[in-house]
Amino acid sequence: MPAYRICVLRSLMFLLCLVIREGCADAANMVSVPIFVDPKESGGSDIGTFVMDWDQSGTPDPLRLQWQASRAIVRGAALEPLLKAFDYAMAYQSATVHLTGTLSLSTTVSTPLNDDGVSTGAALAIGFLAVLRGERLTEEIVIVGALEPTGRIGQVRRLASKIRAAARQGYRMVLIPRGQRSVPSIRLVGMGVDPNITVHEVGTIEEAYAIMAEKRP
Repeated sequence: MPAYRICVLRSLMFLLCLVIREGCADAANMVSVPIFVDPKESGGSDIGTFVMDWDQSGTPDPLRLQWQASRAIVRGAALEPLLKAFDYAMAYQSATVHLTGTLSLSTTVSTPLNDDGVSTGAALAIGFLAVLRGERLTEEIVIVGALEPTGRIGQVRRLASKIRAAARQGYRMVLIPRGQRSVPSIRLVGMGVDPNITVHEVGTIEEAYAIMAEKRP
């Protein structure tokens, strides 16, 4: 093969590698995390998705959270847990990494997120940690639980409704706060819940993260 063709081929391969690496980096820093919502009109629970996208830019410094175009209105009881989850993830990761750039947040939820927002705290914290670490979360597991300042997962209301929603939407596992599995109202027998779904208790954000990021041995 002529030398100039070899050079061209090598150049094309080099550019292709750059594109692949750049695409993988971009993908690794966009995370979708499922969250529970409780629309007033239905009286039950549903599951929506929050999408978190970190541009890894050098500015602004420190990292800033911003909203993208979204159909949902996040306010009141839902806004405080979201901001607490972001602050928790920032404090946790800032100990080892200097975080800059913009983390964009959007959601597919169409219902105003102002009711029982506390139950989304653990899920949002795990989502923020995943995007800041450049790691993936499994699409088969959903978590419900409040975020406590120490990183523990606090108990929530309407747990039976949330488990039914997870089973209805095809999740294979739902993580719940430690100590709530024994509550009679969430026993799967007689709930009309898919027997293939697993209900698993977790006590801390890191414990739940290891499961959702599939890092357990």
